[in-house]
Amino acid sequence: MTTPTSIEIRRSFRATPERVFEAFRNPTLLREWSAPGEHRNERVEVDFRVGGHYRREMRFPDGSLHVLSGTYREIEPPRRLVYTYVWETLPVAATLVEIELTPCGSETELHLVHSGFDDATFAVGHERGWDDCLDQLARLCAEARTP
Repeated sequence: MTTPTSIEIRRSFRATPERVFEAFRNPTLLREWSAPGEHRNERVEVDFRVGGHYRREMRFPDGSLHVLSGTYREIEPPRRLVYTYVWETLPVAATLVEIELTPCGSETELHLVHSGFDDATFAVGHERGWDDCLDQLARLCAEARTP
């Protein structure tokens, strides 16, 4: 039996906590930044409330379509967000994402913990995916328009 694995990422964004939080809440913005590399979100649905669900249809580089969904467990704008993370189309365990946003001068520090992986290789892949997505989020936050 494999021991569950977690990943932890810290990032700073040149934006307010409200701006960063909005990028996690707004389906139009989520579609822009939350697919790594050559992956593309084709459809994003969000029922942003505790107990509400989200669903993302993501096209992988090989052309396959995979569905990622989950349930919001905690929503404390603009500082904390917790939700489940379930690949409906892949044979892997459900995981949990916890996000804390802290103002730090003119920036916001993001602390992300993604836990519950039962496969270390899958965790490493998700860490790379999060890194790429957060790079895209940083670009989105830095743009002049308000997310």
